[in-house]
Amino acid sequence: MHDADISRRAMLRLAMACTVAGTAALALGCAEGGQQAADDSGQAGTAGQSDGASEAVDSAASPASASAPTKDLVQSALDSLTLQQKVAQMFFVRPESLVTDVDTVIQAGDATFAGMQQIPVGGILLFAKNIIDPDQTRALLSGYGNYSQQLCGLPPFLGVDEEGGTVLRVADNDAFGVSDVGDMCDIGATDDPSAAQQVGDYLASYLVPLGFNVDFAPDADVYDASYNSIMQYRSFGSDPRMVSQMVCAEMVGLEQGGLLCGPKHFPGHGAVDGDSHEGEVVCNKTLEQLQSVDLIPFQAAIDADAPFVMVGHINCPQVSDDGLPASLSPTLVSGLLRQQMAYKGIIITDSMGMGAVDGVYGSAEAAVLAIEAGIDVLLTTPDLPSAYQGVLQAIDAGRIDESRIDESVRRILDAKINRLSQAAGN
Repeated sequence: MHDADISRRAMLRLAMACTVAGTAALALGCAEGGQQAADDSGQAGTAGQSDGASEAVDSAASPASASAPTKDLVQSALDSLTLQQKVAQMFFVRPESLVTDVDTVIQAGDATFAGMQQIPVGGILLFAKNIIDPDQTRALLSGYGNYSQQLCGLPPFLGVDEEGGTVLRVADNDAFGVSDVGDMCDIGATDDPSAAQQVGDYLASYLVPLGFNVDFAPDADVYDASYNSIMQYRSFGSDPRMVSQMVCAEMVGLEQGGLLCGPKHFPGHGAVDGDSHEGEVVCNKTLEQLQSVDLIPFQAAIDADAPFVMVGHINCPQVSDDGLPASLSPTLVSGLLRQQMAYKGIIITDSMGMGAVDGVYGSAEAAVLAIEAGIDVLLTTPDLPSAYQGVLQAIDAGRIDESRIDESVRRILDAKINRLSQAAGN
């Protein structure tokens, strides 16, 4: 990497560290000051911008064991938020969810600011169509960061799916001048965890300077050739212990490079029939069978203090009789992942727009079911206003208690106040 690139990364990390260090103080005035900030800066802060068509590995530390001062900062930030702001933090959305009548968002302008005033979401996930060139991408992500700080005193999660190989948003765009790290099956074939760490290092080396702070990688699924081939190239391989080593090594590279990561797709997408993008997928393994293979990499990632774990829309009828996909199942989310496997970080769904969920449930009911199951963050719900209002209505009706919301938002705030500053300082 050139000296100029290193200098740029150092400056960006310093800026992120300063931003996150001031989060708690800013958050203290969030409930009262957020609206005033919006009123005072809504036009001046977006001068010259318009949405319109142009928007066309073993660790002893964990968020749960944070120091008392950090816990105090998290609690202070939580206390400063209104119920509406807390619920909004649980949504990680596409840029287009914040605006109306815009197919492709490529800049954060007045319409985006107005959308974030209505629902100050916790995170934004960019796709290839939102990512044109380095300057545009940095400006877009910076805009989201500035708006989030103005509206509720918190940095947003700024995410991307950049695995390598078949799942790329940046490296397949010639404007960025970076290389594809390749399919993870080839990395796994080296049987060398340092190769996986180098993948994480390299991904962070070009994503962090653009402004991203979350990459939903690595893929922790154990590939089984007797089932469909959807994970054939994305998985490190069919040996769960080798996959575990690779997952944890890539996590080190990503986090040392300044990114929070999200191993996926719990409880394992390697031995299922079907594609959850299209419709229902089923894993007929028993809990014992999952524990002997598929859950091993996820437990390794949990033991290595993964910031996020992404839950897939996988129905497991031999484990749970509720008939729900894992992402909506209390048995799988709260019972297995949170309690039995002792995961203390942020549990996030796979995209709520996938056919396995969106084709069966409405956005509002799916969001409520996910939160009831124990999910902390809902990823790319297809109808954000409906899902957001659906959760608020469920709270008002007594179906969801506000204390349940606080549990999730406390984890989100801990990651933003504690984990993001750690990542920025690496």
